[in-house]
Amino acid sequence: MNRISILLLLVVSITYMFPAMSFANDKVIVVTELSPPYQTIKDNVIGGSATEKVKQYLNSKGVDYEIQMYPWARAYKLATTKNNIMIYGIANTKKREELFDWLIPVYEFKPYLVGLSGRADLKIINLEQAKAFTIAVQRHDFTHGYLLSKGFEENKNIILTNSIVDSWRLVKNNRVDFIIEDTTFEPVIDGKKINNKNYEKYLFLAELNTKTYLAASKSISPKIKAKLK
Repeated sequence: MNRISILLLLVVSITYMFPAMSFANDKVIVVTELSPPYQTIKDNVIGGSATEKVKQYLNSKGVDYEIQMYPWARAYKLATTKNNIMIYGIANTKKREELFDWLIPVYEFKPYLVGLSGRADLKIINLEQAKAFTIAVQRHDFTHGYLLSKGFEENKNIILTNSIVDSWRLVKNNRVDFIIEDTTFEPVIDGKKINNKNYEKYLFLAELNTKTYLAASKSISPKIKAKLK
């Protein structure tokens, strides 16, 4: 067998063993969390109004992508540590500004402190009064950093969770007093909607009112970046 034949055999063998290598830089994994009505999942299909905006945008750019849903802490870690990742439903903060390329807004987050209905003790008029209560927030969520900046303390009046589902479970079971949620909240626990009439919006957090975005990690391949332009 001559050298050319050996080289051809090696090329065929490598292509057979690693068929997807040549396409590795052409596909994006888009991550998000469960956050109805913006990001939903039913019968393993990810939907919601924010998801539809993301799909429309990426389809218009001719980007090959796959949307995956994780608890927020996991989604954020993937977006900040792995290659070719996009994330949506994410607020643009000073801490995050340089970590991502910010593509399009997907919805406006209008946050309230939400708790069980009928609790007269939760009728507060400012955030300072909320320090006497416990608030469940997702790890790496921008609301976590906001509360810390206002003098709240972890394991005292901040209870960290990995996902919005975990936060809802705590407030539902009266393990915490508040959760920070959007004005259009639709609580879901273990894949089932729970009656939002059992919950009340107690305090609007005006400083947290912000747009959320589809953002791309800085490690997005040049080929994909060219499409996004």
